[in-house]
Amino acid sequence: MTNRSSYHPVFSSIAQRLTAALLIFGVLATLVTTAVQVYFDYQKELDLMDERFVNARVSHGRSLSASVWNLSARQIEIELRGLLDITGFEYAEIRTLSGEVWTVGSRRLVDTVVDESPLSFVSFGEDQPLGTLVLVAGKDQMFERIKIQAMETLIYLALQRN
Repeated sequence: MTNRSSYHPVFSSIAQRLTAALLIFGVLATLVTTAVQVYFDYQKELDLMDERFVNARVSHGRSLSASVWNLSARQIEIELRGLLDITGFEYAEIRTLSGEVWTVGSRRLVDTVVDESPLSFVSFGEDQPLGTLVLVAGKDQMFERIKIQAMETLIYLALQRN
């Protein structure tokens, strides 16, 4: 004997509603989890960019300062071009206190991170201010990496919920 109450339209409507609610909850949970992961990935990428700026200042700062102190334009250009080999860097500039400017790369005004740091040279035990080193890194590669990570996270979480 079959139970006729299980075929009643009310029961099938409740089952459909429950299934729809669970499906919506699963999709929302996946989207929220992915959004949180994207936020943390973005923060991590910004921290990596800051590290690159610090490393560039530490590894190139002294030699750039010495080149500016000696007014070796060719050496300054070579070192600035070397800075553009660092991941994400698109533009490098030195502005001296006397008004001289050396630039390499192209500078965009949007979707970039800019780092300005003073250049100085120690001469006879005294710190001589020389000017400013400006480094500009584009966010394009960073956004591309985050998009890929977001898609991977979304696909992974979607598959885990099935």
